[in-house]
Amino acid sequence: MVEAIGRELDLRRSELSARPLATIYFGGGTPSLLSSKELDFLFEAIHRNAEVLPGAEITLEANPDDLDPPTIERLANSPVNRLSIGVQSFADEDLKYMGRVHNRAQAIRSLEDVRRAGFHNFSIDLIFGSPTTNDQIWADNLQLAIDCQAKHISAYALTIEEKTALEYQIRKGKSEAPSDERAEAQYFAMCDFFVAQGFDHYEIASFARPGHRSRHNSNYWSGRPYIGVGPSAHGFDGKNERRWNIANNLKYVNALSEMETYADYLQSDALYESEILQPADRYNETIMTRLRETAGVDLDQIGADYGQRFVDYFLAQMRDHLDSGRIIKREGKYALATHARFLADGIAADGFYIT
Repeated sequence: MVEAIGRELDLRRSELSARPLATIYFGGGTPSLLSSKELDFLFEAIHRNAEVLPGAEITLEANPDDLDPPTIERLANSPVNRLSIGVQSFADEDLKYMGRVHNRAQAIRSLEDVRRAGFHNFSIDLIFGSPTTNDQIWADNLQLAIDCQAKHISAYALTIEEKTALEYQIRKGKSEAPSDERAEAQYFAMCDFFVAQGFDHYEIASFARPGHRSRHNSNYWSGRPYIGVGPSAHGFDGKNERRWNIANNLKYVNALSEMETYADYLQSDALYESEILQPADRYNETIMTRLRETAGVDLDQIGADYGQRFVDYFLAQMRDHLDSGRIIKREGKYALATHARFLADGIAADGFYIT
């Protein structure tokens, strides 16, 4: 797999060398399992094919149960300079309900070890709205996020995915389903808490200490080009083409083993799929992402990118939300009012252009 990823990087050199890399993100699967040799191999392939800007943000996802002292030391000695750690909760009852492998003690210990190793720029994920997360547990989770000195926090409402063990347990009545009312109350309690602690609430689910916003995610939300390498990886050319690799690991490796040139890659029907986004598709994605960001929607930019008809359409579709105060105009942009942020997806959908 690692060799195949290196091969894809080599084949796509013309794409990688087109502009310097400001961020690199190792996500999906369990990249913390990579050995020092494997990480070195991938970084060599990246540097062989692209210019990496000095001070680039290089993030790697990990779970607390992955972060034993040898793994942390291995990562600390690599170019990785930011960790995204899937804590989810510091409460054992939450973690058991969610089917997580780690426990409270492991989560706290891993974060202490990460700091001792010199990782001072790390993000943690939290999940709210679980039936096991009462208000006291949630308050404890928020305080521990501060105590562990995380510079960035991403927090999401618990969702039940189809065909998972938890979905089966709920369907059979063996586990309680999440409550929307509890999730909403915990969301706003979290917003108030982190803002009071000096965090910048810059995106619906994202909080950052000053200077520690996720540069990678911010670029993604801003519609900038990015290249996805590896199974299931998605990429976007910054204009209108989206591309995604196949999810099957074996098929991914086999497809790359048969490629010799970039032309082979472009002509492949076994490695990836792609689509050309129409102006309405791009507009809809812009509305969705910009409304999730506190900065909001810039209609001057919408007009420049997609035409005046989309500006007029947005204003017409958002009239009720503007009149009700769910959307406010601030510094020339249209943003969600604080009390409406929990409704972001529904409000954004009201603005979608449907052909």
